[in-house]
Amino acid sequence: MPSSWKRWQPSMKEFKAMVATLLLEAPNASNATLTLMLRNRCPNWPVPSARVRQAVLSIQKSQAKKQSEGSDATGSKEEKLKVYPQDIVELRKSAQKTRDSWWQWRGQVLRVGGIDDGNDDDFMDLPQGTCSLFWLGWNLEQWPNNLLSEKTLKILDRPWVVGDRVARATEPGSLGVVTDVTMEVTLSRGDSQLFEVPIAQLKPIGGFRAEDWVAHSPTKWVGKIGEAVYRVEVEVALPKNSKGKKPPACVFQVSSEGLEGLESGVNEEVTPHELCPHFPGQRVRAPLRLWKQAEWIRGKPPYRNTQQRGKPLTGYVTSVQCTLLAVNWLASVERDTQMPDEWLGPEAVSLVVAPGSTQNWALGDHVLDPEPGREATGNGTT
Repeated sequence: MPSSWKRWQPSMKEFKAMVATLLLEAPNASNATLTLMLRNRCPNWPVPSARVRQAVLSIQKSQAKKQSEGSDATGSKEEKLKVYPQDIVELRKSAQKTRDSWWQWRGQVLRVGGIDDGNDDDFMDLPQGTCSLFWLGWNLEQWPNNLLSEKTLKILDRPWVVGDRVARATEPGSLGVVTDVTMEVTLSRGDSQLFEVPIAQLKPIGGFRAEDWVAHSPTKWVGKIGEAVYRVEVEVALPKNSKGKKPPACVFQVSSEGLEGLESGVNEEVTPHELCPHFPGQRVRAPLRLWKQAEWIRGKPPYRNTQQRGKPLTGYVTSVQCTLLAVNWLASVERDTQMPDEWLGPEAVSLVVAPGSTQNWALGDHVLDPEPGREATGNGTT
């Protein structure tokens, strides 16, 4: 360097700009290599290696920030997607820090402000941009009719049925009609194990759901299920010091409206879509008078034990079996055929399911475990 040249201290902005230029030329260069390159490129600059390292870290942070802003921009486009009834959603990251987020693991949209889904005359009561949701918590707790802004929701899935008119999300002008639907649901057993099964393998507790279409083959009549009666077996919960003893078991006759006094445990209720109010594994509680009315099929009724008198008894549902169905008969394929009786056994009817139907399974529905030999139930999520 000529003696007439003087060293001068560049600003950090100039220093970073030059380091960024060298990084473009040699993106994998080490800090020592960058220091030598910068000293050769700018001989009149003092180039300490510590300042080069500081500039590199600052450049890397700036690049990471730009990438984050790019992903946020993509997310903002997703926010513009309209939420519709029956959508499966979760909270966006920006909304997951609220105190209620523990009870908002997965949600299903029930109503959306300004959208008439044909099922509620009061759809205009919700303000624009808000929706009513049914939530499942992280422990599968239920939280129905929670109101939230659409902007706080991220759409995970949208159930379709054959005949729906659709358009690509990226090409709003491209229209089509749904001709077939293949659907899987995620189930959670009592041990919180998650697994996916085809929707065709799902069976509701008790075999039927509210408003299922059924047919009566001998008379060719079709109708919708309105009510049902179930045989519900319950095992009484024994004290902790009763290890090795088989718990007493009894049977209750329960209608789809429930049996007055037989209450489910906390966070163990069924959803509005389910016809049967109980499911295997559910914890139930009842006053002593109700246990006395039950049919005992095993063991000694605990209420006869003097130590148990006056204390509430709890138990666990072990099995559910449908014994009677009430059907609202609507039409017959053939003329002049006599309408079947309103109440009849479940073996007298058969389910009517349209090809490609998703059968309207909803978040939180309890189903029979599809694996043979298991009595655990699951919660269906589309």
